[in-house]
Amino acid sequence: MGIDLQAVRRAYREGPPPAGFHGVPTREQRIAESERVLVRYCVESGRDPEQEGLGPHGTLIGGRGKRPRVHRNSSRPFENYCRPVLAPVSCFLHPGGCRTSGLRDAEHVRLRQAVASYMAGTPRASRPSGAQLYAAFLEERPGALERFWLRSILCGASVRELRDILCFEGLPLYAMVRAAHLSGARTHRLCDWLNRFAEQPAAKG
Repeated sequence: MGIDLQAVRRAYREGPPPAGFHGVPTREQRIAESERVLVRYCVESGRDPEQEGLGPHGTLIGGRGKRPRVHRNSSRPFENYCRPVLAPVSCFLHPGGCRTSGLRDAEHVRLRQAVASYMAGTPRASRPSGAQLYAAFLEERPGALERFWLRSILCGASVRELRDILCFEGLPLYAMVRAAHLSGARTHRLCDWLNRFAEQPAAKG
């Protein structure tokens, strides 16, 4: 899908987004915010944004006639230099976000696999069983250790693995979103996937 350059430039001119959640950012808004981050990194490292074609000095924001961007080796998608944004739990309390698959794996196979994969370097005494990790996902006020478990799994697991956990463990989507908020788990991969299912709550009255 193409990028709306005018929307990117407009978002850049509007400045950083205000504090708090104001809707899931568009790709163009993320690109604009990432450009601001790259300009800041450039200045903080003692380089010159104008020489590197960043911000208003480059073609992305400044348009035709400006300096081409200096490309640096990075495997990170361009729009992922900004901070990941996750919609609040209230945006997932719709019927789809509260629905479960109806399955319930008593052996917690996928949770145990996730622990083995993404907590392998953690001392065994600090690693949860499948049942303990399942309970942590449902906990409204998890302790510090439980938050560590949740963050390790949510930041490490792939979207496919997380989908399988939801399906075979019978967890509602909002519980995974709540766990991400409570544990501080933030990756673009995780937030991009979860935000696809966010819906603004209906206005009261």
